Amino acid sequence: MILWVLCITFALMALVLFAYALRAFRRKHFIGGLSRILLGTILLSLGLLAAFISIGIRGYQALTQEQVVATITIEKTKAQTFKAQLTFPDNQQQAFNLSGDEVAIDAHILKWHPWANLLGLHTAYQFDRIYGRYTNIEDEQNKTRTVYALAQPNPLNLFELGQRIKIQPFLDAEYGSSTFLAVQDKTSYEIRVSTSGLLIRQLK
Repeated sequence: MILWVLCITFALMALVLFAYALRAFRRKHFIGGLSRILLGTILLSLGLLAAFISIGIRGYQALTQEQVVATITIEKTKAQTFKAQLTFPDNQQQAFNLSGDEVAIDAHILKWHPWANLLGLHTAYQFDRIYGRYTNIEDEQNKTRTVYALAQPNPLNLFELGQRIKIQPFLDAEYGSSTFLAVQDKTSYEIRVSTSGLLIRQLK
């Protein structure tokens, strides 16, 4: 929300400066007009950057400490095949039929510079995928692979763009985190995330 306010504010200020620049040119004050255009262009660029980041982090969840972000329940169906049901804090559920000896989950983590917290940018995470994982390397290479996307569609993938273009001075780091464990029939686990990444703990 704060980023969109900044975006609109910078855009309005840029338009005002462009209007003053046009009036300056009409009065043949070329230096004053050029300086206003330059400043307006800078403000417009900042506004576009704020909009870009705001769209890019859509789907990410703010994170200030280690917290439970989902629970997963495992039910074996046959050898090296199992059902994994994810339950999120809003009670939304998703079920997946997976193959393998282990269940694995990947996520993207975005960590912002401390001063960017003032703009409402906190360390954020987004689940990326869930998949079955074989313990034996030969099984991993030759047997059925099952992978499902967890991320929501987004016109701007800030994580991928951050890998190519450092969004400075806002973004401090972006990285992938993965966690996995051996499946046990009829067991439930907490999926936790912190600024250092994902982890899974069995529910008692």
